[in-house]
Amino acid sequence: MLLERYATARCVGHFTLQMMEIEMNEKDGRHRESHSADISMIREGEVKYWAAHFGVPEEELQEAVDTVGENAAAVREYLRR
Repeated sequence: MLLERYATARCVGHFTLQMMEIEMNEKDGRHRESHSADISMIREGEVKYWAAHFGVPEEELQEAVDTVGENAAAVREYLRR
């Protein structure tokens, strides 16, 4: 699963390291998001990545971003409800 996520993020490019940092933080229990981990709904690759990352359809991701903004931590909390 981690390799699958990495491969998806690698295709997107510029935020690969941010996502790897977030995943490592989650694994060691810190659950700390990078302050620059924002979700861009403009870039198709990012939308696909984040939808897969959170396990939701792109439409639900859009609704979350519209409601709480582009911050990945805020979107994660919204989707957990």
